[in-house]
Amino acid sequence: MKKEHSLMTFRAFSIGFSAAVLALACGSDDSNNDSTKTTPISGDPPAVTTPVTDVNPAEETCDQNPLLAKCAPAQGTGTVTPPPDRANESDEAKLARAAAENVLAANCGQCHGPALTPQQAQAGMNYINDIDQLVSTGKIIPLNSAGSRIVQRMLRGEMPPVSSGLPQVTEADIGTVSQYIDNPRFWPDVAPTGGNCTDDEQLVDFDQLFQDVNRDLSGEDNDDTQFFRYISITNRFTAGVCADALDKDRQGLTKMMNMLSINASIEEPLPVNED
Repeated sequence: MKKEHSLMTFRAFSIGFSAAVLALACGSDDSNNDSTKTTPISGDPPAVTTPVTDVNPAEETCDQNPLLAKCAPAQGTGTVTPPPDRANESDEAKLARAAAENVLAANCGQCHGPALTPQQAQAGMNYINDIDQLVSTGKIIPLNSAGSRIVQRMLRGEMPPVSSGLPQVTEADIGTVSQYIDNPRFWPDVAPTGGNCTDDEQLVDFDQLFQDVNRDLSGEDNDDTQFFRYISITNRFTAGVCADALDKDRQGLTKMMNMLSINASIEEPLPVNED
């Protein structure tokens, strides 16, 4: 009984001590958290109180993020082009546009997708899957993928940003978007500029391509043709790049073929047509 009474006394003392510590702690927190509360000392002048104000984070500038909704097109990239009339859009153009929009939605829709409001979307842009709106706001410049902000940011690895934890856009996906932007057949109302050609005959379809290959094969020995391989740059040619402006593509192709070859001597691929 005596032992139990001592134990109860110890518990009561512990509870009382804990309550005192808790009260002291709460009083200390209140005095520290209230920035306008002061304790004047007798004989001293009243203390001057300075209320705490929140500091807003600095807003991004157009130099830091050119995709901001308020940013105008960069100098040298041309003026904003109105979206084309889709009334007579071909099936090929529709498929190519859908493929480009799917690439943008899949890679950038988490921050710029239509499910977000302009307030929720990064840079206030929630129309990443709408090519026409990207054109009308200057984010895409028809026939100029190199000058289009969307493509530039993907190439530099800035979209999606590294901080998002999302994978970078693949070269193939960037190529899908760029090829759509650069193809003059998809922008009939836009005048080509900067190294593009206006020749209506500069269009090579698969039938023409296979005819060239077949014509070349027909003049070779049957025992050798099984080892022949053909690589085409007609996608660049058809996209409006002038034939004489494709020398870098041809040089790159020659270098790639020689890197893959086990021969010591350097060889150039043999052209099968004039262009």
